[in-house]
Amino acid sequence: MQAGALQRISVEGMDFAPNGDLYVFTGHKVLRIDRAGVITHIAGNEAIVGFNGKCTIDSLGDGGLATQACLAGGTGAFAGYYPWYRNAGIDVTSSGDIYIADTWNHRIRKIDQSGIITTVAGSGPVSIDHSISNPFGQPSTFSGDRGPATQARLSLPHDVAVTSTGFIVIADTRNERIRAVLPDGDIVTIAGRGTSCPEVDYVFPNDELVKLPGVCDGYLARYAPVGRVRALALAPDGIYFASMNRIRKIDFQGVIHTVAGNGAAQNSGDGGKARDAGLAQPRDLAVAPDGTIYVTQDASFGNGRECIVRKISPDGIISTVAGTGTCGGAGPSNTADNMPAARVNLSAPFAIAVAPDGRVYFSDAGKIRTIEHAQSS
Repeated sequence: MQAGALQRISVEGMDFAPNGDLYVFTGHKVLRIDRAGVITHIAGNEAIVGFNGKCTIDSLGDGGLATQACLAGGTGAFAGYYPWYRNAGIDVTSSGDIYIADTWNHRIRKIDQSGIITTVAGSGPVSIDHSISNPFGQPSTFSGDRGPATQARLSLPHDVAVTSTGFIVIADTRNERIRAVLPDGDIVTIAGRGTSCPEVDYVFPNDELVKLPGVCDGYLARYAPVGRVRALALAPDGIYFASMNRIRKIDFQGVIHTVAGNGAAQNSGDGGKARDAGLAQPRDLAVAPDGTIYVTQDASFGNGRECIVRKISPDGIISTVAGTGTCGGAGPSNTADNMPAARVNLSAPFAIAVAPDGRVYFSDAGKIRTIEHAQSS
């Protein structure tokens, strides 16, 4: 299968292997796109996905071939009704193992180099019909810290990243925590125990004054609120994550900092300091080797949507590198390629990744697109 067959497939997560092959997670399937553009099915059996995208405990497929497993990532149950829960992160390690955030199964799954799938974190709530669910209106499920990760309860985990030393970092989204599986298999919370922080004032351009939730910058991350984390990325200087209309970082001393976004649900501030900019509803992020951060935004406002890709340079300046702000192009029929990226109407920018050669790729309503010379724009 050639990469053109991705038309009309919703790509919710993507990551590059060290050899340049691209792995994408559609929610129900993991696909590999090699450098020749050939697609290979790696994991997920859509034929056994139940009503409304649900899996059953019997169809998870642990210990078997990944291609026969039931996956329910970002396009799983209720995702059409709750698009906030559509992220489905994927991380490919240097050894070739693949980790995915199996969001609606409330688990983190691993696909090893032999194609066998296992659960490495999460036990998930199971309904009387053996379906895996966590109905809205009921409390989210959190448990298991300092015990085996496979017995812990996660709630709609959106993203996962694995360090070179084997720590598995998890965005436990609905539990409003960032957690980590240690090399010995136990799980701990590293950020997000929900301390109440002082509110901050923000003045909109029309002089309207609003109170925004405080975020406890400078606190130890395990005592600071992180909100519903929808994306995270590892970098040499810490863990970056997207939440609360901000990009934030946990450094290796465990201290939390805001890198971009003032908390206001608006897009503003291009050309200025990223911390002072409006950064509405960041969807995904990726960190380049030089420290540049790329962020996709598909933000809904009262008067419409804005679809853009932005970058935060190593010196802390924010700019838009793709998209006019207008959402358009009717998905796969949008053929506005080979023109300045900032002049293209994007349709639905979502997953984003930086290739080994430094080029930036992102998903956009059934397409995977690249921004040439993104670092110099």
